[in-house]
Amino acid sequence: MQRVAYNECLHNHAANLGRYMVDGCHEYSPKIISADLLCAACGCHRNYHRKVTIFDPDNTEASGNHSPGDHNLITPKEESFDHEAVPPMIGTGGEDERLNQLVDPAQHEKKKRPKSRFTKEQVEQMRAFAENLGWSTRDRSRVPEIMVFCASMGITKVVFTTWLYNNKKHYGR
Repeated sequence: MQRVAYNECLHNHAANLGRYMVDGCHEYSPKIISADLLCAACGCHRNYHRKVTIFDPDNTEASGNHSPGDHNLITPKEESFDHEAVPPMIGTGGEDERLNQLVDPAQHEKKKRPKSRFTKEQVEQMRAFAENLGWSTRDRSRVPEIMVFCASMGITKVVFTTWLYNNKKHYGR
């Protein structure tokens, strides 16, 4: 026999700010009077709470469908995540600070590339070469020439192309 339980609330209360924050409700408790499936603790709908199916070994033995590995088996219906990593939302002040402290998990993977700094000599060399190219790197026949120049400067083609397009308006045409 199995029964369904609803555990912690997964409702993202800071979604409109582009952040992630849960309210800290650890178990769904239905309102006794209401039939609208709202949690008495947090006010969220039951669907926001993590659904867990619990297999009860006492009832399965009576039905004869018992297998040896079924004792206290809990299987989550949704993908679980580390709830301790996200602090619960507090209703009294300080919410703005918490929202600013939260970091999107995707931001950990994307590290910002440091800004390229060039000496005056490098800028002059790149400017002269860019004027020679006509302030464009689209000519495919000149790609080997561009690669040789970038190797002599100690930069990549992407860095040179970025510099060229960022400075075309200032120095170029």
